[in-house]
Amino acid sequence: MDFLDLDIGGAAESSPPPSAPIQPALSLPLGNLESLSRRLQLGRFISDIAVAASDEATPASSASAPAEADSISEKYAQLSLQSIKARETESIDGGDHEATTSATSAATSAGAAVDTGALSARLSRVLAPSIPDTLIREVFANLEPDTIASATKLKGALARRRFRGTVEADVVKAQAQVLREYAPVVRQFQRLHQQLGALNHLHQQTRALLRRHGAADDTFFGDVTALSHTKKMVAVKRNLLASFRHQFTLNDYEEFVLSQGEVSDPELFVVLERAEHIVDRCSILLSMDNPQLGQQIMAKVGGIVDKAHQRVITSTQRTLENYQFASPDRLEALQRCLAYFREKPHFWELIMKQFVDSRQKSVLEDFLRQAQGADNNNDANDTNNNNARPVWLSAHDPIRYIGDLLAYVHAVVVNEHESVVTIFGKDVDSDPQLAAVVERILASLCQPLRSKLSQLMSSSTSLAVVNGIFQLVDLYQMMLAKVMSKESAVVTTVREMVKLAQHKLVSILRNRLATIRDSSAAKLELSLDLQPPEWIVQYYSDLLPIVDASATPTLWNLPKADHDEVLSLVVNQPIDICFAHVSESKAVDTKADELILKANFIDLVLSKTMPIVMLSDKTVAVSDTSHQLIEQLCQVEFTHLLKKSGTYDYYNVMCMISDVEEDDFMVEFYQSITENQLFTKAHIEKVDANLTEYLPTALLELQDKLTKLNSPMSVADVLVQVGVRFCRFYFKFKEVVQEYLHQQLTWTDTQVATMLAVESDYTPPTTA
Repeated sequence: MDFLDLDIGGAAESSPPPSAPIQPALSLPLGNLESLSRRLQLGRFISDIAVAASDEATPASSASAPAEADSISEKYAQLSLQSIKARETESIDGGDHEATTSATSAATSAGAAVDTGALSARLSRVLAPSIPDTLIREVFANLEPDTIASATKLKGALARRRFRGTVEADVVKAQAQVLREYAPVVRQFQRLHQQLGALNHLHQQTRALLRRHGAADDTFFGDVTALSHTKKMVAVKRNLLASFRHQFTLNDYEEFVLSQGEVSDPELFVVLERAEHIVDRCSILLSMDNPQLGQQIMAKVGGIVDKAHQRVITSTQRTLENYQFASPDRLEALQRCLAYFREKPHFWELIMKQFVDSRQKSVLEDFLRQAQGADNNNDANDTNNNNARPVWLSAHDPIRYIGDLLAYVHAVVVNEHESVVTIFGKDVDSDPQLAAVVERILASLCQPLRSKLSQLMSSSTSLAVVNGIFQLVDLYQMMLAKVMSKESAVVTTVREMVKLAQHKLVSILRNRLATIRDSSAAKLELSLDLQPPEWIVQYYSDLLPIVDASATPTLWNLPKADHDEVLSLVVNQPIDICFAHVSESKAVDTKADELILKANFIDLVLSKTMPIVMLSDKTVAVSDTSHQLIEQLCQVEFTHLLKKSGTYDYYNVMCMISDVEEDDFMVEFYQSITENQLFTKAHIEKVDANLTEYLPTALLELQDKLTKLNSPMSVADVLVQVGVRFCRFYFKFKEVVQEYLHQQLTWTDTQVATMLAVESDYTPPTTA
């Protein structure tokens, strides 16, 4: 676009050479002059042209106008020719390239045509705007000078041509001014166009070369694809074979480890586990159409695994038999073997059965040696060499013997727990399998232990001995329950022995009381001194210390029903036996003696049972029984006092009329007594004489009878109750005699109370 950079003003001042031919007019598309006027500021341009037209009207300018128009036309024609030549040169270069590759030139020319057409379209829209016809008319009306309009035909034609050249020169200059702004962009596009053209040329050359060798390339690519597929298949087969070899075969080193490796080597179990997995995976091969391969692998690897299992089992059993002398490394290897076999129940049970049988035999032999003594000289030497005292040496003392026996069993239980922990390296309490192993070992002690304890309990008849055995068995039951499970065989056996001891204790009490009940000697022990029999003293001396020492809610931890039965054997049944013996005894001839003997027995029972808390409820019932006996004894002695004093009949007659024992007294109530034949002065005088003679000695006689009553409080109660009752009756009897017979008795009621030693306790009845 540099050719547009020209000085139009200078060109207007020069004239074209006379020899230069007149160039044809530049054809401009005038359809878009309106847009061009807006872009080129057409209003100012038209005003400038109008001014120029007015200036040309002068003579000076009219003389130089043709020369200026000729020079401008000539310069424009030259520039047009240069532009055409440049384009032809570009087209020639494009033709050379088209000769090189026809396809490339066609594509390039098509692209260039598209680019040129697009650029021309844009330039035409910019440089040739549309102008309305009225505006065009106005423009040409202002542009055309008067000289041109008034000129002759020939001069007018030349003048118009010059004027046309002038207009074209101005238009070109204006367009060049607009296009000058796009010159840098155009240069950049030209450089980019050259680079893209070279790239497209290289691309087309490459594609031409590829098409030239297309047939050979297809064959080559086919061979490459086939070889690549073959390589993949070979790699897949190789991987399959390697995986098969890894999954289903053992290498030489692994076979050596399984057949001849050390059992203490941890790698043995890793290889053994892998071999077992191979045998398990052979089921996949057996499901194939030809299972022969799977059978062969299974037979070979299975044989190696079986031999390895046998080696490990043999080593494990040998170590278990002599685990006491095994080194730490040996024990570690043993624990590794046992941990491996715990995942395989069949082998675990096989090993544990032999281990349990061996330990059971050893534990049972040691127990029998301790319980029964040495059977031969060798055992005797072993016993003498042992620091611990054998249990059988204390067989003369059942309680100590059972205590030593249970202590030995507890020591064996603890030792077996520690041995299992040492062997397996795990806590027994947290592992049910190990706990089951220990229980199976110790189960061998159940039968001999049960036999020994049952034998000693059945042969013991002493309540103290059986109670001591019960205390020991109950104590060791709790101790063993802390070490072992409560459902284990040893704990269950000891618990059975506890129940057996409880039953034995209750049976001893029952049998003893039954023997006393049917014993003639016990009945003969009732004598005239009215003291409790000796059997109750011996019975309580054996039983009550045991009851008093009990710290449990129930005696011997018995159930509630059995506990109540035992308390009945302690309190109620001895009383019933004694009362039955008293009723059947001929040594007791009076009712008073019978009551005194029973009261003495009850008093003994109360004195023995009252300090014992467990017997507090029974003591209350026995105390009530004692009060009833005292009341009966008071009634008997009161009746005897009435009979001895001769007032018994009068007491009965007065009781029939009204209750004599009431506090309130009205003599009028007893008026009907006068109708009785005994209520005469003669009979009353005899009664008064008898009272005068007997009452001074009545207290001594009564005290003499009560000397066999052991309880001083009971004696005092009897004396007071009998004396007070008699005095109250005597007061009423005396008032009735005085009222209806008008006769005075010798003694007053106060004097009678003094003679009976109840003056402080006696208060006369109130009279109305």
